Amino acid sequence: MAGSSNEDFAKALEALSAGAEETQEQSEAQAQPEPAPLETGEKPRKARPAAPAGFAGRPASPIEEPEAVPSPAPASSAGPRVPSAVLKLNEQAKQVEFKRTIIPLLLTMGVILPLGGIAAILLGEDSPFGEGIALPISMVVMGLLILAAAIVTMMQVRAALLQQGR
Repeated sequence: MAGSSNEDFAKALEALSAGAEETQEQSEAQAQPEPAPLETGEKPRKARPAAPAGFAGRPASPIEEPEAVPSPAPASSAGPRVPSAVLKLNEQAKQVEFKRTIIPLLLTMGVILPLGGIAAILLGEDSPFGEGIALPISMVVMGLLILAAAIVTMMQVRAALLQQGR
């Protein structure tokens, strides 16, 4: 019994391989020949379908007329009215946020510039700022002015936040 089932499998395998050879020959016969190269030296272009895949049943029209859609009534050009008190609060909040953002920058520069100027004075000729004394002195003065601006800005922010009740 084992021999007959092996024979059946062998026959089935031969039939499948013969069918595969036939389908391969059929597909080669159905293959289209390649187009001849153009004499102008241009590369051949790929063929494109006449219509997109999903639109085979619709007639091709170069211009489609849009359907009439009623437009809403024109709104006022000014837009919604916002009370001026709200606008003033928004502007103040933006100014406070900007000042809160700039305070760390002012403090950093207000400390680094004087320290750099003092280091340049102490190093003397070894300083990367040259032999003159004018640049280190101006660094110290500018740093102190920036530090003063940072302190004034901090006081302004504190007053604004107390006024708003934060």
